[in-house]
Amino acid sequence: MIYCNRCVIPDTRPNTIFKDGVCQACTNYDKRKEIDWESRLDELRDLLNEHRGMDKYDCVIPVSGGKDSHYLVYTLKNIFRMNPLLIKVDDGFTMTEEGRYNLSNLSSVFNCDLMEFSVNKTTLKEMARAAFAELGNFPYVDYFIYSIPLRLASQLGIKLVVFGENPSYEYGTTDEDSPLININELMGSQGHFWTSRNFDEMLRPLDSMKIDKDIKAVYMSYYMPWSGHQNYILAQKCGFKELSWNRQGHIENYDSIDSLGWLVSNHLKYLKFGFGRATDIACRWIREGLISREKAVELVNQADEILDNRILKDFLQVTGYKYDEFWEISLRFINQDIFSKGLVKKYPLV
Repeated sequence: MIYCNRCVIPDTRPNTIFKDGVCQACTNYDKRKEIDWESRLDELRDLLNEHRGMDKYDCVIPVSGGKDSHYLVYTLKNIFRMNPLLIKVDDGFTMTEEGRYNLSNLSSVFNCDLMEFSVNKTTLKEMARAAFAELGNFPYVDYFIYSIPLRLASQLGIKLVVFGENPSYEYGTTDEDSPLININELMGSQGHFWTSRNFDEMLRPLDSMKIDKDIKAVYMSYYMPWSGHQNYILAQKCGFKELSWNRQGHIENYDSIDSLGWLVSNHLKYLKFGFGRATDIACRWIREGLISREKAVELVNQADEILDNRILKDFLQVTGYKYDEFWEISLRFINQDIFSKGLVKKYPLV
């Protein structure tokens, strides 16, 4: 494995670009110094002016209830005086107490209507089981998070949907900085593994909700510099609560805290690519100047390989897999080039 000279991301991250020992995410972050942010802010104002007051809701904001959701809603509602409809998409796993509180807080503190959408639990369970066993990943979650708000916005006649950061650009799988979400590409590439498992029939009502070709979906990170840490600080001022317990395998208690079982995906990523959630967060902190690379290495070495017990318990409860079945399937995805002995520590249920 080759690691970025600036952060601690390895070259095993899928589609990561390295040049002269530096990953694309760090290169993209450096480019912020060259961007005319005031000009981009003017672009955002023009975009919002086109949609403001068009109907009861002038935009949709897909939310989880987390720190980034608080930042997005604060910015669009309090600064730009938009009237957004908030849409939360269920991933099928159990919400934390703090996650449920934060979602309610998001709606109440900003006086915004909130719509919660869930594919039926039976289908979600079957999809989670199949995706875990066949892919060691849950691509349908991203597919739902992006496509369902677009479908609902279309049904309601809302022409603008505002997402948070552009993950491809912010985390280094492209050097193209664009505000626009390619809806056709998204719909064609995300989560269609279920067609071989008859999930297409189960999801036919969802697929019948067509996306308006005139709808505009944009990333806020194009218009304003994106900082997960600064979003957290703002969210706290707006009533956001971090987890009251320390998650093993993580180095913070404020990022992706709304759902439990889905976070198993971070451990599966560790098995496949040799890095987990601690690496993701440490890299972002390095770029923002919050910690040194040396400190990041220390944190990652302490946390990355660990699977939190609460996360594992929820995954087993929701999917119906037994503990031994979970590890038997998980260990199929070990990257033998990284873990030469094919051995990874199993974490017992307690």
